[in-house]
Amino acid sequence: MIKRFGSLGFVVGKQQLSFTADGVRYFVQVKNWRDELGLDWLIVAVIPEGEFMEQINANTRITILLCIVAFLVATRIGILTSRWVIKPILELNTSAKKIAKGEWEQIPEIQRSDELGELAKSFETMAKQLQASFNTLYQIIVKLHKFVKCCKAYEITVLAL
Repeated sequence: MIKRFGSLGFVVGKQQLSFTADGVRYFVQVKNWRDELGLDWLIVAVIPEGEFMEQINANTRITILLCIVAFLVATRIGILTSRWVIKPILELNTSAKKIAKGEWEQIPEIQRSDELGELAKSFETMAKQLQASFNTLYQIIVKLHKFVKCCKAYEITVLAL
């Protein structure tokens, strides 16, 4: 401290220093203390760096471990949430492709009460209405085909007379 301050009388307030002795680094805190009775002391606290840093390093390791665990948990929750959202969308997509091929019984059964559940219900209603419209159109075509056959047969009969 004499090397640092020149004289112990020059130590003012609180000072923090460090030094190395026997290959070990030490932290030093020096505080000037005076009271109203005239005492003029220097309070010196010396602690080896390893002892001082031990708890800090332990806390750092625990913090890193907790960050890794939080990252893994957040990743798992994100994967589960994305699957929960994407699965019904993929089912609706598959059903739409099958309905486009004429496979009417491929309506997904998605039992949810959120927006995807509402979309699934709307899709199911749309598919049933589309199927009913195609059935009606098919019946009209069959009747029209019979009518055209009947007219051609009548035409042949008229021409033969």
